[in-house]
Formats: sequence, C-alpha cells, structure tokens
Amino acid sequence: MIVTAVVGVVLLVVGGSAQLGLWRSWTRRQPASFVLPWWYLGVAVVAAAVFGLTADSAVPVALTCLVVAVLGGASFVGLLVFGVPRFLLPRWYRASQGRS
Repeated sequence: MIVTAVVGVVLLVVGGSAQLGLWRSWTRRQPASFVLPWWYLGVAVVAAAVFGLTADSAVPVALTCLVVAVLGGASFVGLLVFGVPRFLLPRWYRASQGRS
C-alpha cells in the first residue's frame, strides 16, 4: 500500500504541476489530453491506497475512498480518450494557445 500511495502522490505532483503551470515545457511536445489527466489518476490511486488501508476498519471512509477511486479512474480514462474540454484547461494553457 505504501508503494501505491507513493505512485499516487507522484502522479498528483506531475498532474498538479502541469495544471498550475509550474511545468510548462510539456506543451511543446504533448497535447493537453495526454498530460493534464494524470492528476485524476493520481487522485484515484491515492484513494485506492486509502481504501486498501481502511477497508476493514472504517466503512464510511472506505466506501468514500472507493467511490473517489472509481470516479477518478473514470475521469482519467474519459479525458485521455475524449480529450480535455475547454473548461478544464488551465487559463495559462488557453492563453498560450491563443484560446483565452
């Protein structure tokens, strides 16, 4: 579970830094639909790790984590397959692409 949580945190940092504009060099090589969804996968992986830790003790927390993990994973797949809609693109990205 610890390794899963660490992987989830790494995905959160990568996706969050892309969303916040701290890491912008990816815009030259990758489309937004490839980089921005990683934050949602990170949320799903961290929630799955917390679910694994709390599954036998705290039922409401475990069920909440399970729902967050499923929704985060579904969001990741949906954004990766269908692309990131305009309202989910960060302002700095839209401005750099001339789509503010």
